[in-house]
Amino acid sequence: MKIINSFIFLASAAATGVLAQVSSSYTDLGIKFQGFTDSTYNLTIGFVTPPEHPRAKDEFIGEIISPVSNKWVGIALAGKMADDLLLVAWPNNNSIVASSRFTTGHFQPTAYAGPELTTLHRSSVDAETWRWVFLCQNCTSWSNNGTSGTLNTTSVGTVAYAIGLLEVDDPSDAESDFAKHNASLCLLQVVRLPNLTGIWVYRREDVRIIIPVYVDDMTIAAKSKDQYLFVKEELEKHFKLHDLGPTSFLLGVRVERDRSKRLLSLSQRQYIIDILERFEMSNCTTVTTPLPDGHRLSKAMAPKDAEEIAFMKTVPYRQLVGALMYLAVATRPDISYAVGVLARFSSNPGPSHWKAAKHLCRYLQGTKDMKLTYTPDPHAPELFTTFSDADHGGDEDNRRSTSGMVVKMGTGAISWASRLQTIVTLSTTEAEYISAVQSGQEIIWLRNLLTEFGYEFTGPSTLYVDNQSALAVARNPEHHGRMKHLDLRHYWLRDVVEAGDIDIKYLPTKSMPADIMTKALGRLKVVEMRGMLGLYD
Repeated sequence: MKIINSFIFLASAAATGVLAQVSSSYTDLGIKFQGFTDSTYNLTIGFVTPPEHPRAKDEFIGEIISPVSNKWVGIALAGKMADDLLLVAWPNNNSIVASSRFTTGHFQPTAYAGPELTTLHRSSVDAETWRWVFLCQNCTSWSNNGTSGTLNTTSVGTVAYAIGLLEVDDPSDAESDFAKHNASLCLLQVVRLPNLTGIWVYRREDVRIIIPVYVDDMTIAAKSKDQYLFVKEELEKHFKLHDLGPTSFLLGVRVERDRSKRLLSLSQRQYIIDILERFEMSNCTTVTTPLPDGHRLSKAMAPKDAEEIAFMKTVPYRQLVGALMYLAVATRPDISYAVGVLARFSSNPGPSHWKAAKHLCRYLQGTKDMKLTYTPDPHAPELFTTFSDADHGGDEDNRRSTSGMVVKMGTGAISWASRLQTIVTLSTTEAEYISAVQSGQEIIWLRNLLTEFGYEFTGPSTLYVDNQSALAVARNPEHHGRMKHLDLRHYWLRDVVEAGDIDIKYLPTKSMPADIMTKALGRLKVVEMRGMLGLYD
């Protein structure tokens, strides 16, 4: 489903949206305005229409009073955000910059000639508020590419307004584009999540409708078709929408569902095929591991002579690693470690690095049908479970350790990471503990996010580690021993464990799904780890 206009939209007096305002009279600067105030954004919009301003039928006086937190405000005179005349203003130092635009149904309203905007001398800008008082001439009717509209000058009719929370690209330029990615769906009382600003949630009593937005694409996730249709119909009153039907392919990821089995799977088979074709490996032979078992790359494998340097200049190493990164973060946690290691050498790769990258492509050739599969797990009573592991001193160049983290919901991984630690740890316990701290941060973020979705947590979330010493350090401050030199921020984990938000437990290495995030494993172990992550053919 595509949504075209992407900014904060709210409906005024005669609009049918949930956020309809009640129009009333008020006096400001000695002028009697008819308008309304949005208490959420502390925004006041008013108009003087005949008989208060009877000079002409094609002009009116308007006013916008806004806090400086609203970086720009636009008034759509016909009460809609498509095919409408939009008056936009924003503060620039001590003055107001304004222009007329036409909303054509695209994200960025286009400049529209015809209306004459005069900023009146009572306009002002201070540290907290900006005020635009203006005379708008030739503003009561408009026509653009076969679309026309009129403004009712006898009363305050249907007027809509848009608010931007990010500055325009060039505040000094009246024709500046609006700041990008300021997506909002305040219509219908949809709230943007502070933990993940690309997701909006509609809340009313027990109803929760989740709306992820990416540029001009949006997905509506609801428990019933009726809830979905309700949101869609309300949005269609104000936006031009193109409904693509049930989600089956999103941002290069295929989405498949089997409701009878309560199964959902994500895959990128076509994306892998495209990568192999792009880098001329469509007919390559297959291997069974992302990297050779125990294989370690280093900077010492950089080109050593003119011949190797010349060869590497012909190799698209960076392009291949970049293409693989999206696959590693979207649906293939089994290659996260391999891609992370390959990325470390992007500035000066050598033949051995290129050989390892091609090895990974051969692995993908044999596993391109893998799907990240989610079904309920009767052995996992919690909403999600987190696993943490580390490979102590595994980096050949700086002896830093690699942290691995996997979060599972049901049978599949929903979040994972393989990253090089920022410090050199002096023991396996240190490395495992620092990895646990990073995993704990992910747990708290997920708890906050899922709470905003409407889920309630009545107990702690479990974090599994495979090192008894690290577990003891996290549970008991007295077990600090040789770790007392660590930065104080690493002791944050103890606080959240003591507060009851995280329950840290021991899990044997053989059952640890995060093991594949820390090192290159052999064939049998890779197959076992894929099953733990929820990856199946």
